[in-house]
Amino acid sequence: MRKFLSFVLVFSVGWLFQSPALAQWHPVGRRPHATHTTRKSNVTRQKRVSGKTRATPKKSATKNQSTTSVSQTLLSSRAAFRDNTSSRPVRQVTSFQIDRLTQQMRLAQISALDRSRFPGKDKIDAVIFDMDGTLLDSIPAWDHAATKYLRTCGIELPEEIQEHVKHISLLEGARYIKEKLNLPGDPEVLLEGTLSVVRGRYLYEVPAKPGVEELLKTLHAQGIKICVATASDPALARGAFERLGLLQYMDFIIGCDEVGVGKQDPAVYEAALQRLGTARERTLVVEDALYALETAKNAGFPTAGVPDPVYPQAQIDQLNAAADYFFTSFENSLK
Repeated sequence: MRKFLSFVLVFSVGWLFQSPALAQWHPVGRRPHATHTTRKSNVTRQKRVSGKTRATPKKSATKNQSTTSVSQTLLSSRAAFRDNTSSRPVRQVTSFQIDRLTQQMRLAQISALDRSRFPGKDKIDAVIFDMDGTLLDSIPAWDHAATKYLRTCGIELPEEIQEHVKHISLLEGARYIKEKLNLPGDPEVLLEGTLSVVRGRYLYEVPAKPGVEELLKTLHAQGIKICVATASDPALARGAFERLGLLQYMDFIIGCDEVGVGKQDPAVYEAALQRLGTARERTLVVEDALYALETAKNAGFPTAGVPDPVYPQAQIDQLNAAADYFFTSFENSLK
């Protein structure tokens, strides 16, 4: 009777671990179980007697042995369940992943800060500055300068011509106006008349942009070379910078008229680079005009944009997108 009850108990436990009800305990479904060895323990060894096989009870089959077989079955089934469960992929965020994400966020913040901070000697050896609208608040001084001079001669300058000459050198502009209006005389005469309108303002009125003096002084102290490449007249530039006490920080001033072309061509930057004697990739070009900045960038120079407040927001956004560094003002560019 004991053997029969042990057999029934072991069979019931085995059936329970294979049932669908148990499979619902885990979303993966039914799990494989260890082979029940209790049946074999309860099946007697076979002996042949008189050509027939009869079952002989296994010796020392006790209640304790039956209980041990049940325990072994339970332990085997649980082990199989754990092994199968541990093989499932579990999505976890490890400490390494958290640290890496934190590092990436920190680098992004540093990159954003670096872009709004003027680079130092560790990154550059020289700077080529534009003058009007970048170092000097002089754009208003040029408003309709050619128009004002031509009006003294009884000539009205069309608006589309005024817009075109903003993006070329002074001498190129004088030649363009002479050709379009079919004016007599040399273009140099027209240029001198235009300069006469603005000369006094450069020599006595035009101020430096906020933060310029501190920036130039800091760069000069670091041993960084400084020059100015301007589409305006270099003589006016020297007069203004000397009055403002900024000429002492500059190595030289070069004008677009010296190379015969405006900043739609990189010739003035190339000429400045040759005189500086520095590597192109370590010579920063600083401009307020998008077309000039793109000329320098396409020529392989690192660039910085600093827009004049009179520019429309769309133009400022374009300058920001195109430049390697961007400053709304030089006042906070060193922080």
